[in-house]
Amino acid sequence: MPDTITLHTSGPKQVTCISNTFIDSYMTDADGEYVKIYLYLLRALTLPQAAFSLQRMADQLDHTERDIRKALLYWEEKGLLRMEYDAKANPVGICMLDPDEAHIKNLSIHVSHDLSAMAKPMDEPSISEGGNKAAPVTTSRDESMSTSLPSTAEEEPEEAEPVLPEKPSFTREEKSAMVKEEDTKELLYIVEQYIGKPLRQSDCEYVLFWKYTLGMSEDLIDYLVEHCVSTSHPSLHYMNTIALSWKKKGITTEREARAEDSIHSQAYYGVLRSFGINNRALTRREEEFLERWIKEYGFSNEIIQEACERAIAGTGKVSFPYADRVLKSWFDSGVHSMNDILLLDKKRPKVNKTSNDTNKGHKNFHERGYSESDLESLEDKLLKSN
Repeated sequence: MPDTITLHTSGPKQVTCISNTFIDSYMTDADGEYVKIYLYLLRALTLPQAAFSLQRMADQLDHTERDIRKALLYWEEKGLLRMEYDAKANPVGICMLDPDEAHIKNLSIHVSHDLSAMAKPMDEPSISEGGNKAAPVTTSRDESMSTSLPSTAEEEPEEAEPVLPEKPSFTREEKSAMVKEEDTKELLYIVEQYIGKPLRQSDCEYVLFWKYTLGMSEDLIDYLVEHCVSTSHPSLHYMNTIALSWKKKGITTEREARAEDSIHSQAYYGVLRSFGINNRALTRREEEFLERWIKEYGFSNEIIQEACERAIAGTGKVSFPYADRVLKSWFDSGVHSMNDILLLDKKRPKVNKTSNDTNKGHKNFHERGYSESDLESLEDKLLKSN
């Protein structure tokens, strides 16, 4: 992403002016931090073609870059600025637009939206008879956007709970209602910035699935995407597997997710140490093994590392399948601690070895003892043969 982007205006103003329309029609409804960011942009316009970066702006206002992007998206949706992008969807410019013109356009959009909502057939998921403001979007977001939105029985959500859907399944009407929400548009924009390219339809559906079906908060989704991208897993399909695992574990906050990732990270680096892997990261297949040991078997880092060390001792090399067989046998035996493993080892019958470890591969041969006379006889035979 370019370090700097260009800020310019569509008007000839060279002083910091604040439109009365902005104060009367936009400022009162906006978040205070968004207003501060908008005023900062106006101030920056006093320098023609002012060049700055979002990071510098974030540092100046004591915000995160994510906060700046959210504010820019908000004001772009309001029509007060226009973001400009390069061919790779990186922001390269911000054009400040006239608030008076934006206000007129917004009025016409609102009137058109209200009329279309009133004329819409009653096939949308249960809305009130008097509502003409796309009620399923704003009233009960998590419930009204689900694939089954009955207005009669309270038992249906309870019946659906045991079977957790694993992928998006929305009707066109539901998706249309979802993306009309301001915070949903904002969320999709943030995800797109993390990914670094325009979202495909399937990508957008995953984000909607996390928010409306799995009930994940926007902060939790933000952390999910940020964490996966930072660990070189930009695929939303991969992110969905993480989201599903969090749902099954009851993880609902960013703090809980960070704690879960901390546990995973400790196990990850513990496996690297136990196997002596120093010059590479785990492959996707190896990570799948680790996920199984943590999530399906529920083993502690200590037990996992013990299995890895036994795999090295048993094969002389890094072998995740061998470690998996060890852990699977412990799991089937009800192992929960290192003490349980020690008890299993004591119960296991000892195998009598016929040779030392250095003579592996020759276990079926017994050592012979040679006397001094035998050696002298062999030497005589060798001399005579020459």
